[in-house]
Amino acid sequence: MNLNNKGWGLQELMVGLGILFFSLLLIVILINKNFKDLENTLNKKDDKTNQTQNRPSTSEENYSSYNEIEKIMIAAAKEYNNDIYGASLQEEDNLTVTVKSLVRDNYLEPITDIKDESITCSGYVTFIKKGVNVTYSPYLKCGTKYTTKGYLERLDAEV
Repeated sequence: MNLNNKGWGLQELMVGLGILFFSLLLIVILINKNFKDLENTLNKKDDKTNQTQNRPSTSEENYSSYNEIEKIMIAAAKEYNNDIYGASLQEEDNLTVTVKSLVRDNYLEPITDIKDESITCSGYVTFIKKGVNVTYSPYLKCGTKYTTKGYLERLDAEV
């Protein structure tokens, strides 16, 4: 049997195992970090659910005009934006969140018409980042009694 010194030796084997071990360690650290981030996000949502008294209220005694309802929608959208996007919102990002989503995620209570409580209002808030500022635009529809100018039915659909 003739050996030719072109194979791998112990030194190469140890380097390969070192690289493999380092890669596995890095993967475990990244997975652990992502699970902690996920847990923190879920805990924040649980805190919001438990603190329903701190969310913007839309009960009739707290507003007397559609303009006040739109201001409450903006406050809920700001809180939603900070929790979901925060600093990751990019320049010129134009996003829409519906009232249905804000209610579902406990940022807002269901909105009823100020003139007829049997009518449930719908709507959405668009927000766009320009520079360091975020501009919020609420659009509200309360049956046939009130609709914000510029309201688009297609943006009010649940995705």
